[in-house]
Amino acid sequence: MTMRSPAYANAPAGQAWARGFAASLGAHAAALLLIALLAWLKQRAAPPVVELDMARTLAPPVLSVAPPKAPPAHREWVQAKKGSLAKAQDLTESAEAEAQASCPPPCPETAGAYAPAGLAITPPSMLDAIDPEDYPRAAARQGLQGKVVAELYIDTEGRVREVRLAQRGEEVFNQWVLDKMRACRFRPARDAQGQPMSVVFRQGFNFLLNN
Repeated sequence: MTMRSPAYANAPAGQAWARGFAASLGAHAAALLLIALLAWLKQRAAPPVVELDMARTLAPPVLSVAPPKAPPAHREWVQAKKGSLAKAQDLTESAEAEAQASCPPPCPETAGAYAPAGLAITPPSMLDAIDPEDYPRAAARQGLQGKVVAELYIDTEGRVREVRLAQRGEEVFNQWVLDKMRACRFRPARDAQGQPMSVVFRQGFNFLLNN
C-alpha cells in the first residue's frame, strides 16, 4: 500500500486555486483596459469647447458722474509755462482736446456715450465667428473650466472700443476673452430710423471640457 503525504495530496486543489486566481486577475486587467480605452475614445470624440452664453445682460454699467466744478472766482489768468501766461479757459479747452485725442468720441469713459444694446431695434451681431474648439491649450491640460462675462463697447462702425470683464474666471480664460474680443468686428446696432448706434452689452463665454 502506497502512502502519500498531506501536501502532495492537496497539490491538485492548490493548482486549481492558482489557475482561478490568475484567470480572475486577467479578467480584471482586461476590464480596466477596456474602461481606459472607452474614456480615451470619449475624450477624442468630445473635445473641449467654448460656448457663447446668449443670455446677454443688456444693462450698461453704472457710471458715476462727478458734479462739474465751479469756475474760479478770480485769477482769470494763470501761469501756464515759465515765462508765459494763458487764460484758464484756453487751458481747459487744451485739456479737452488732449483727452479727445487720446480717446476719440464716442469714448467709453464719457457718460451716456454708449446706449444699452437693449434699446436698439437691431442689436449688434458678431462678424468674426468664435471657433468652439479654440480652447486654451494650457487650460485643457490642467483640466480647467469656467465662465467669463465681458462688457463690450461697440461704436457706430462696429469696432470694439473697450472690453471690460464684468465676471472673471481663471486668468487664462480672462486673457483669452480680452484678446479675442479686442480683435473682433461687429455689425453695429441700429435705431428705429436705421441709423447705427454706439451700444454697450455683456457677453458670456462658457469654457467646458465635455468629459
